[in-house]
Amino acid sequence: MQTLQYLSFDVAAGAVCAALFAARAARIELDPFVLACLFMAVLCIYNVDHYLDARLRQQKGDARRTYHAEKKNWLLSLAILAFLAAAILMLRLPEIMIAGGLGMLLFLCIYFIIINKFHLRFEKEILVSAGYTAGAWIAALPAFSISLLPYVAMMFCSCWINVLVLSSHDLEVDRLRGEHNAIRAIGADVLGRLIAFIWICGMIAAALSLALDGRWILTAIAVAHMTLQGVLANQRFGQSARTIGDASYGLYALAWIVA
Repeated sequence: MQTLQYLSFDVAAGAVCAALFAARAARIELDPFVLACLFMAVLCIYNVDHYLDARLRQQKGDARRTYHAEKKNWLLSLAILAFLAAAILMLRLPEIMIAGGLGMLLFLCIYFIIINKFHLRFEKEILVSAGYTAGAWIAALPAFSISLLPYVAMMFCSCWINVLVLSSHDLEVDRLRGEHNAIRAIGADVLGRLIAFIWICGMIAAALSLALDGRWILTAIAVAHMTLQGVLANQRFGQSARTIGDASYGLYALAWIVA
């Protein structure tokens, strides 16, 4: 199980759960090919990121980064296989989803250029959150409407809090490796206030979702996920915050069952 986590299978599964939430919010049925394509695309993206990190930074860190450094050729092989699988599956998708996928590909190219060529403070976390959220909502493109924007905003806020929390728990390891860490850039004392601000923005979006769409269950699921991410900022969770945070994306799948 730990190996699957190191290879980001849990993150890819979380993206599928988020896509199920998006599809339920948009009131559409998802073809299994859509979910399979999203799973493979996320698997490819995250393992390319791990591979570049392992290749460009020789220092090892925690167990996860040590695994990436030792198995970087495996990461590249998995990324290539996942890319080929996603490309084949994409041929079965509606044209609007293919367009969305190509748009995400352009976004990712820009993202990798930015994070490897420029000194960032906290922009990486925003870009990661935006990319993850946008990828999940590609599933809803065939029926997207303005009433869905508050759900998108809540998911973005959840993702942003999640990556900030992970950065806070990786602070010491990143410092030793000389690696980017948003918390070191903005200051650990600011983290709690920033998370509170993001959570409040998410709650405003929740109020708007009820006003525009009126589905309490979907809104409650989104709020529960967002709130849990904030709770995980407590340092007593340590590295288990990553496991719990990734697993919490399963909450989104509840929307497909109960909403």
